[in-house]
Amino acid sequence: MTADLGRDPVACLTELGATDSRVALSARRGASSWLTEQQHLRLLRFGLGHPDQQVVLGTATLFCGQYSPPVPELAHAASVVLPMLGTEQCSVSWYDARPLIGAVDFDGLIDVILRLPEPAAIRFLGELHRVTRQDTVAAMCELAHRAVGHVRAKAFGNAAMTDGYDGRIRHDLVRNWLELQNREPARDQPGRLPGLLRTALQSWAEQCRTRASDPDQVPDAHPLGLPPTVRRWFAASVPGPADLPLLRELLATADFELATTTAWTLGAMTDSDSRALLDSEPSDHVADRIWLAAKARRGDATALEQLFRENEDDVAFALTLASPSRRRQYFRELLALPVPAALARIRHLGAWPRRDLWSSFLMPAYDDRYLAELNPAIRARAQIDTTVLRACIAWLPCCETRHLADLLLARPAAELFDEPHDDARASPFLGHGGVWAFLEVTRPAAFRRRLQEGLFGNDPDICAACARLLIQLGSSDHVDRLGAWIDEHGSADDWLALARERDPRVMAAITERLQEMPTDPRDHRHLLTALAVCEGMPFRVALSWNPTTDRIAAVRSALLRNEPANAFIDTQPELHVLQEALCWQDPRVRQYAARVRRLSQADPDSLYEFDQFNVLFHGTPAEIERALQPIRDGRYATHLGTWSRIAARAGGLEMLPFWIDELGTNCCRVAIVESALAELFGHDSGAFEDAKRLEPAAAYLRRTLLPVRHRLRWSRIANGYVVAGH
Repeated sequence: MTADLGRDPVACLTELGATDSRVALSARRGASSWLTEQQHLRLLRFGLGHPDQQVVLGTATLFCGQYSPPVPELAHAASVVLPMLGTEQCSVSWYDARPLIGAVDFDGLIDVILRLPEPAAIRFLGELHRVTRQDTVAAMCELAHRAVGHVRAKAFGNAAMTDGYDGRIRHDLVRNWLELQNREPARDQPGRLPGLLRTALQSWAEQCRTRASDPDQVPDAHPLGLPPTVRRWFAASVPGPADLPLLRELLATADFELATTTAWTLGAMTDSDSRALLDSEPSDHVADRIWLAAKARRGDATALEQLFRENEDDVAFALTLASPSRRRQYFRELLALPVPAALARIRHLGAWPRRDLWSSFLMPAYDDRYLAELNPAIRARAQIDTTVLRACIAWLPCCETRHLADLLLARPAAELFDEPHDDARASPFLGHGGVWAFLEVTRPAAFRRRLQEGLFGNDPDICAACARLLIQLGSSDHVDRLGAWIDEHGSADDWLALARERDPRVMAAITERLQEMPTDPRDHRHLLTALAVCEGMPFRVALSWNPTTDRIAAVRSALLRNEPANAFIDTQPELHVLQEALCWQDPRVRQYAARVRRLSQADPDSLYEFDQFNVLFHGTPAEIERALQPIRDGRYATHLGTWSRIAARAGGLEMLPFWIDELGTNCCRVAIVESALAELFGHDSGAFEDAKRLEPAAAYLRRTLLPVRHRLRWSRIANGYVVAGH
């Protein structure tokens, strides 16, 4: 490295880490003028992983404040720098240290934050929210206990944020919230709400009453918000008669979610006084439909029937509260409706797992148990409309069974593929990609037979629908028919999709068209990329390869000689295209990519991303795990760039439990996890919208997706994993 830099890297970085700010600043300005991007990345990794403390400090001073890709050496640097932050011996500011920090480092940051002036501590905690997760809650609570004022409120706010996204009830968080307000939890008593929960609710009711009585009065200059876990715990609890005074007070609060939850818990009680309260006029802070649902929960048959009739959106509550026999009756009635009305109801039920119903915190969590009676109702009917059956599978995960797949595939292609509007493409939460993706992974052979039947049918619309799906599947059967359809109706990408199986018949059809087409190079591009795939180019490489017009003729000549590697190299692809090409086993491509990487002047982020792809495709299991460690550690630096997508491809479904846990952390972490989940499933989980619901996305996916992950299969139609039927 000394020869490459023209100076001793250790001496250079040691000078940068000097505690004399004038010396360090002068060295930093000098270094930035002579470092190339390649040297930047090499020196960064060398310095962050160096055993000498001053070298690590100098590296962090030079690089981390402005930029740092998530290199594995960050863990070592964090162990050196973070304990020293805020001391006279440390040349690194808290701002420069941010990229080093991971969730695994939180215990060591408490004393660091307490050493900082209050404005800096508040800003630092604002940055640290990006790396908070369940294993940092205890440290944030300890910091809140040891801090005062805004720092205390900010620390506890970081802890409570993870609670909002995660959904698991945390008694320790409630206890800390009370202790920070000098409140002693009440003792547990038989037949009552737990003492800890009761005291938390009482404390919050008092704060709400104080604010309502005098809005200008500020009871606490640094208030601590009520942790979401309190509302979730309360919603899952059953109060006793002795809790009624507290419930009345909660119903009167201006906290809509808390008043709503109170009404719901009233429905779980059995005493006469709570019944009288439910029979009285609803609270001004509780929606009429919630009050009605509470009565139905109590066993009021009239209220239950009103939920079934009043509004389709109320059916979620009605099915949750109804007996199995009443659910069976509802589904028999649904299937007997005229088709348009039945479809409307099915789509309303399908909106349940999508979280489109209600703006209420209390919306019942989707549960297949409440819809399980639909399958027997379908089987019991002698006749069921194909459109209705297709909509059930498209919109309701409970209907994604092999039996219903067989029932649907027994229908003629003319019925099966008749224009389904949005039913065929409905995609609820992760693992559900619509009816076609479901049939693809559940009954692949029967599905293809029906598609081929539709392709040769007389209806042009059904022929077009089947052609599109067969092309997405990369079907190489009936190439002449599909090719003719593409020529007349298809898009530029259709031949590329069809080429994925590298069938000689597809290759011959593409070659024939290339030889017959006019010489205008713009007419050749989509066929050339498809031919390259037939000849061995990886499909994902072809998706990002876009030869310029002036190179089309040379590319065409090379491909017609069956030289895809030479055609690719001749176009001088950029680094982001070459990183995908690292999966190509052709040695010429790998040698070319290595030469471009060695000479590239791209920024360090792009260079390191290329290196990550190289590890992904060619690294040992130990090397891949080392590359993934910054993601697993929750490092701040992983919030920049496309690291989560690379990690998703490297870890595959083995990392699914990790990603779901990471959804239960914080807003910024959710953003990068959604990117990883989109890589795996073709769309994200909607976690942002669900953070304040009774069951957020992380909890929903733990309950519904993880138990069936052994049935996940890759779908070309959904471009992601889909749950196969059971």
